[in-house]
Order: sequence, then structure tokens, then C-alpha cells
Amino acid sequence: MNSIVNYPERGKGGSSSWRGNCSPILISDLINQYRPKLFCDPMKGSDTSGDVCRQMGIDYRGLDLYEKFDARTGELPISPDLLFMHPPYHSIIFYSGEVWGQEPDPRDLSRCPDYVTFISRLNETTRNMYDQIRNGGILAVLVGQVRKAG
Repeated sequence: MNSIVNYPERGKGGSSSWRGNCSPILISDLINQYRPKLFCDPMKGSDTSGDVCRQMGIDYRGLDLYEKFDARTGELPISPDLLFMHPPYHSIIFYSGEVWGQEPDPRDLSRCPDYVTFISRLNETTRNMYDQIRNGGILAVLVGQVRKAG
């Protein structure tokens, strides 16, 4: 497994219509690399992680802000071996009020008023999730390359 990955083909799982979701191949690679007994995705979006875990027979718990779970402040109902986070990339895609829900949610990382606030809240979120994985567990964070105006 590399720090930088690129998958020319998307693979099967989740919904490619959910903007910004990741390739199910990445989830499969993480599972094959780390062999978790319990996998958690607290920003599940279209549930790509859940689709892959079900196909591979891995116990799974998926949560999301659109289901009222705030990864920045929330308490997980489980202590996973592997926690996968794929947070928004600041304001590239607005989620609440556009991809889901009728109104913007102020807890939504994609709705932070500026980049400094985004980084601060993302750090809080990452720390909160890290503190809840089992001792010796793995926290995997997917961060994409952001390009604007070329």
C-alpha cells in the first residue's frame, strides 16, 4: 500500500453519482493491508466502505452527518480496528444543502467560512476519531489533490 494512490478504474461499490466519493478499490486495499475485524467510516457518504465490507465479510459501521452523526464531536458506538475518513476538501463540493439535505448544516466541514476554520475543525475531527479507535488500531485518511483555475 502506498501513501499516494491512483485508480484508473473506479471499481464497484457506493454510488458514483455521490460527488467526491472514493474508489471501492481503495477500501479493498486498506482491508487487505490491515485485516481489520471491525471497520468504521464516520463520513460514509454513499456507503462505498459498507458495500466493500459486506462483499468481503468484514464487520462494519458507517455513520454520516446527514444521519446526524458529527465526527468532530460525536462518540462512536464501537471501537474499530480500522477507521477510514474521507473528509470534504474545504469548499470544493458543498454537501449539506446540495448533495444532501435542504439547508446548509453549520457542522458540515464543506461549509466552513474560511480555510483556517476548515483546517482547525478538520484537526478536531481527526483527533476525535483517532481517540476512539481501539488500542493499536489504524486511522486512514483520504486527502485528495485540490486544483483550481488550472
